[in-house]
Amino acid sequence: MSPGELWRRLGFLLRRERYRQELEEEMRFHQALRAEANRDAGMTPLAASTASRRAFGNVGAVEEASQDAWGARWIDAFRQDVRYAMRALRRSPGFATSAVLTLAIGIASTTAMFAIINGVLLRKLPVREQDRVAVVWIEDRISHFAHVPFSYGTFTALRDQRGAFESLAGIDQNGAWSMPAKVGEVPTTLSGGIIAGDFFGVLGVKPLIGRVLNADDDVVGGPHVLVISYRLWRNAFGADRQVLGKTLRVNDISYTIVGVLPQGFEYPRGADFWTTLALVVPEWVRNPTQPALDLVGRLRHGTPPAQALDEVNSTLHRLVPESRDWRAVQHSLSDVIVGDIRRDILVLSAAALLVLVLASVNVGGLLLVRGAARAREFAIRSALGAGQARVVRQLLTESLLLATIGGIGGALLAAYVVRIFPTVAPADFPRVSELRIDAAVLTFAVIASLVAALVCGLAPAHRVARANLSDVLRTGAQPLAAGVLRKFAVVAQIALALMVVAGAGLLTRSLLILSRVDMGFATEGLLFVRPAIPPGKYANAQQVRAIVDRLAVRVRSLPGVVAVTPVSHLPFSLTGGIDMPYSAEGQDQRAAAANPVLSYTPAAPEFFRTLALPIRRGRELSARDRAGSPLVVVVSEAVARHTWPGQDAIGKRLRWGSPDSPEALRTVVGVARDTRYGDLLNPRATAYVPDLQPPSPDGVWIPTILVIRSRSNPDDLLPSIRTAIREIDPDVGVLSAASMTEMLGRELARPRFNTTLLGVLATIALVLAVTGLYGVMSTHVAQRTREMGIRMALGADAARVSQQVVRQGMLLAVVGVAFGVAVALAGTRLLTSLLYGISPLDPLTLVSATLLLLLAALGASYLPARRATRVDPMVALR
Repeated sequence: MSPGELWRRLGFLLRRERYRQELEEEMRFHQALRAEANRDAGMTPLAASTASRRAFGNVGAVEEASQDAWGARWIDAFRQDVRYAMRALRRSPGFATSAVLTLAIGIASTTAMFAIINGVLLRKLPVREQDRVAVVWIEDRISHFAHVPFSYGTFTALRDQRGAFESLAGIDQNGAWSMPAKVGEVPTTLSGGIIAGDFFGVLGVKPLIGRVLNADDDVVGGPHVLVISYRLWRNAFGADRQVLGKTLRVNDISYTIVGVLPQGFEYPRGADFWTTLALVVPEWVRNPTQPALDLVGRLRHGTPPAQALDEVNSTLHRLVPESRDWRAVQHSLSDVIVGDIRRDILVLSAAALLVLVLASVNVGGLLLVRGAARAREFAIRSALGAGQARVVRQLLTESLLLATIGGIGGALLAAYVVRIFPTVAPADFPRVSELRIDAAVLTFAVIASLVAALVCGLAPAHRVARANLSDVLRTGAQPLAAGVLRKFAVVAQIALALMVVAGAGLLTRSLLILSRVDMGFATEGLLFVRPAIPPGKYANAQQVRAIVDRLAVRVRSLPGVVAVTPVSHLPFSLTGGIDMPYSAEGQDQRAAAANPVLSYTPAAPEFFRTLALPIRRGRELSARDRAGSPLVVVVSEAVARHTWPGQDAIGKRLRWGSPDSPEALRTVVGVARDTRYGDLLNPRATAYVPDLQPPSPDGVWIPTILVIRSRSNPDDLLPSIRTAIREIDPDVGVLSAASMTEMLGRELARPRFNTTLLGVLATIALVLAVTGLYGVMSTHVAQRTREMGIRMALGADAARVSQQVVRQGMLLAVVGVAFGVAVALAGTRLLTSLLYGISPLDPLTLVSATLLLLLAALGASYLPARRATRVDPMVALR
């Protein structure tokens, strides 16, 4: 009898026995019903009715018992599948370990990124009806200045008119101020949020302890009070609930703590405490024309944002006539707090999702290979009555078990990543205290595990459902090899991996370009020291200027110091809040409106020498440029090119403001090189003005930061500098100190972090793609071992056999790379906002990523090919 005939007869006997058992059970059920009816015959209607109800109750009980039995059988079958899957995985520890680790890495990457998305972007702030809160500032579209603050006077006018905004408050547009402070007797530096009006009432923030500040606290001469952050309360005061009434000395002034804010409130970012503008800068309230505030408003119910902006613009143009080219712009509170970190998170999350897809496809390929090896096992189980549906269910159960174990491992790994994330994230990364593994993150991990299980198990299950298992028993063939599916999976992995690798390459090149950018001045040996000058002891501008000059003279006398100069703002702080429109002599209103906003920089005589900033034409500022002498200015090359194109700027004149401004004209005496002092990404148009010739007669902008150039490592000078400052005045400390190298490192922290994280994801993607190709080629060699043995026994050259294997592997790689380049050309455009000095379609990066993938694929193909050439023909034939 042939094997096929034996298979058919065996199947027929099994099916006939199963049908016989089902028929006997149905017959017994109907016999029981008939017996119940016979017993009820001849009864009274009432008794018959009662018996009928009892009979129907028995029938319902039988049906219910049948349903319970079906549920019990299903649960029992599932338990059997799980136990069998666990035994099968224990028999293949290498496969199980590699599959679980692969899935764990993919699930961990996506779960960790979702935890970041949930904590930073999705979790609500401790603010009442957050969607109704808007932050408003001004945009000067003519001068292309995107953030112009409101003055205190304009703020109060808008607040009092009570139009589209239900309530309105203000916050300093420069963010948190760094100030010298004392917690008890311990000196430190704290960051303060400067607010105006009923700021916390507008936001609807409830205090954790005590009360919040309100409009009554924003008065000149009022009690010095403040509220502190949850972080400061926990770290500096040990979470003491008796903290209310204690004092915190800030800027040499004692403030009483009246409240503690809830955890998670971070506006402005990094603030340790909050106090009012009237208490910190009372002159801006007495003379309310200084631009300083962003508006924070709560819209009335049903009021469209466009109506609110129209009201703000009409009031602004009425109060400030020169603001005709200004337009108010509105932002959500979440966007202001999160900032441009949103795009970084979304890009990295997309890369992590690709890693999960790659991991799932990779394990799916492993399951296909494993299914090919178990083809005969599945055929025998089906022949014994299991059926293809049961075999398919078994495969899905195995993939679910793998994904469950991988999901648990991935969740644990994600928890570790989230725990260490605050220590490795850039200092300006928002809401890091909100990152945690909560129910939402665990739910996402479960969903990711289920999706991974489906992606892994569907392809092997589909192959089983379509396979003719009788042919496996009859001929010994292995139709579950699924070569086409596995090859498609490899092509997809290589394409996706190329996209991630190309993105990492673009960020790496962008970071290298940015770190090597020419600053426009010599950065070596520069140290920036910010003295902590007590405002109570040095109350007016003349006293502050005098102490700064004395400190500069003393530090200049230290050994190793080449030059010292005071400046008004630190590097990479844009303009430090000092922005000046200007008009050149002879310009009309239209031409002046097109001028860029200047970065106003007060400069002492040694400014250019200390920074080693070259003067292209003319001269630098000197000690002769004092009050009472002719007003002069040194402009950057960008100003000269824009204002006097093709002309010599020396001798030309400009003034602050519009052409009809009462400001006096200043003569250009020098043209300095463009620098990236204020903004690392773009050189800013800059005007250098003698610090003794300020546009304001009160000398509001006083340089108070010492820039020190030394011959050696500037950090080695810091102890001597601290000692020298104390010798001048023991009450003056050092608020902050950092070298230019350190400050550049801080500025590059976020690009470096993005590049590192995407590089890690790209490495994982590359490894997954290469291992997927290696698995396909290894299976290909294993399945054709007998054929290769015969060919070599017949005289085939081993090198030719090896070349054939490598050729097939490289063909898959080339197809994958071709698709990957097409995907990368579209996908890398998402990185445009993260790149500097390089196009997202940079051909060098794409070619490099392609060559890297092809080289890795060559190695993955060569190893199985080398193993194929070592096969003994006689062993292969046996």
